[in-house]
Amino acid sequence: MSFLGELGSINAVLKSATGLVREFKRPRVKSEDFARLLEAQVQQAASAKGAPGASRPETVGETASRLTGQFMQLRDADRNGTLDLAESGLDAAAFAGVDLDGDGQLNRAELEAVAAARIVSRYQQ
Repeated sequence: MSFLGELGSINAVLKSATGLVREFKRPRVKSEDFARLLEAQVQQAASAKGAPGASRPETVGETASRLTGQFMQLRDADRNGTLDLAESGLDAAAFAGVDLDGDGQLNRAELEAVAAARIVSRYQQ
């Protein structure tokens, strides 16, 4: 399967990541648990033949941006454009790993950077 074809498959699975977030509905989620669920979906998508009807696969940046937007829309209860620990639904260790500037708030740029890194690392495995 070509790199672009695999990205298309991964894109289809990552779309369901929103469903995973809804499934967890604001409880504390350990990053290892979320990573295992996401990995299983990525593997399932990799075995598929690609996303039907897709004109072209999304780039890693586009996928990270889209997923970040969906995550922010679901979690940003006060609509201030950032997530605190309670809004994120992450445990403290996972939150600290995403809070790249250490200000106690997750902004879109931090979430996109981490999402892109996760997508690339999952593809490379």
